[in-house]
Amino acid sequence: MKILESHALTKESVHYRLKNEWWERILRSRKRAKSKSKLLRANNVVGICVAQKHVGGRPVPVVTVKFLVQKKYPKSRIDSKERIPATSGDVVTDVEEVGLIRPLSCEDTTGRKAYSPLQPGCSIGYAPTGASPTNAGTLGAIVVDAGGVEYLLSSAHVFMDLANPSLPTTIVQPGTIDSATSSQVGTHTQNSPLAKVSDGISVLNSIIQIGAITGAAEPKTHKTVQKFGRTTGYTTGLLVSTTANFTITYGDNVYNFQDQIMVQPIGACPFGDEGDSGALVLETITNNAVGVLLAVSGGYAYANPLPEILSQYGVRLK
Repeated sequence: MKILESHALTKESVHYRLKNEWWERILRSRKRAKSKSKLLRANNVVGICVAQKHVGGRPVPVVTVKFLVQKKYPKSRIDSKERIPATSGDVVTDVEEVGLIRPLSCEDTTGRKAYSPLQPGCSIGYAPTGASPTNAGTLGAIVVDAGGVEYLLSSAHVFMDLANPSLPTTIVQPGTIDSATSSQVGTHTQNSPLAKVSDGISVLNSIIQIGAITGAAEPKTHKTVQKFGRTTGYTTGLLVSTTANFTITYGDNVYNFQDQIMVQPIGACPFGDEGDSGALVLETITNNAVGVLLAVSGGYAYANPLPEILSQYGVRLK
């Protein structure tokens, strides 16, 4: 298979501009939908990105604006006015069925042990209050701010119930779905992927089965990546896009994500599963961290770009 140049899949291309224009049209169509049937059709497109075209399930060397749908229907069942065009200007489009994009929160009861010192890759979550469920995600890394204050880094929905947001939350390890006797390790005070490390908690900056993190790097397509997560452990994948737009629904709250990382698994095992949210995504050769695992659909996993998180919150990897 011919490998495409990475710059063809990034923000500098006409594909990127068209991708965002189409995404805005999709979001507007959801708001304008005046019937349940129209809303269901609008919601069938769950995301959009710039990536390679797939034919018969195999990638071919053509850059496309790719529409990610819950279910791919034959053209005969789609009204001509609602069909996605085969081209948009000179840009080829593609449609791929990925199912519903869902957060990687944990719903099973697989046990995960307590770690002391606290180590990235382990089970972590928030102490439930009210209607909030038992839960577990993955500790991605330890970061520090300019004053040297240490924070736990994961995914925001690992640190709070985004369906019923309430702050502050107490962060515990293991996550409460893994243990009835979890210990407090941090405090989460804002809707963010950070939680302040509790006093007296010792931490490591190496990931279970992966080791020390070299640093943070911009995500690039065609890079082999790895992660260690609370549920699936160590897995590898291929970074196929850095431009994915999609929404995720938590209860009645809809969150819009743009320019996210897409990872395709290598081998039969999925790159991530429920409970792996928050795991750090790293290049396999360099151990440079590029993202924080967020969600999954079909065969793909999705991650927030790490450099943007570090810049937005004024922190760096420990």
